[in-house]
Amino acid sequence: MQLNLARPKLASSGLFFSLREIAIIGIQMVSALEFIHSRNFIHGDIQPSHIVYDKSGEKVVLIGLGKARRLRDALTLRHFPELMPDTIGSPIFTSINSHHGHTLSRRDDMESLGYVLVYIYRGTLPWQQFPHTSIAEILKKKSSVNIEELCGGLEPLYNYLNSVKRLSFEETPDYVSLRQKLETLAAWS
Repeated sequence: MQLNLARPKLASSGLFFSLREIAIIGIQMVSALEFIHSRNFIHGDIQPSHIVYDKSGEKVVLIGLGKARRLRDALTLRHFPELMPDTIGSPIFTSINSHHGHTLSRRDDMESLGYVLVYIYRGTLPWQQFPHTSIAEILKKKSSVNIEELCGGLEPLYNYLNSVKRLSFEETPDYVSLRQKLETLAAWS
């Protein structure tokens, strides 16, 4: 069963997520990305439609691996060069690095997840204001937005996004710390 976080579904079905539910979704997605990254892959297309409930309806899982890319060279286990052109994913949720055509790394998956969490909290993102917004306009708005304002005053989301945006290209995210930041979100309920 698909979680279906798309805005029209939220609005029409009356389905809203509590901060606790958003925290649980975020924590489970950080764990899913940690697993994918541990297998030397980047998901590259984190968006609400790729987050689904499992058969039990208790856990969310990440799907949509069609745009996944290797993180490292299979023979040398070295990261692919940072400046290899690699624009993938939904422009609304993709990282700023992806907009610039940089090779994606773990930080980009984590940034995209941050945008998804903000989206399911707020119901929209500032760069979604117009139905036919160009990719260049999305990048301009995404690059200029204040993270604190983007997160709507929710310190745990701000702390999460601020942490992942500071990661370097080859840096391994501190998945435990990121989950802890999201755990504090549940306390805001």
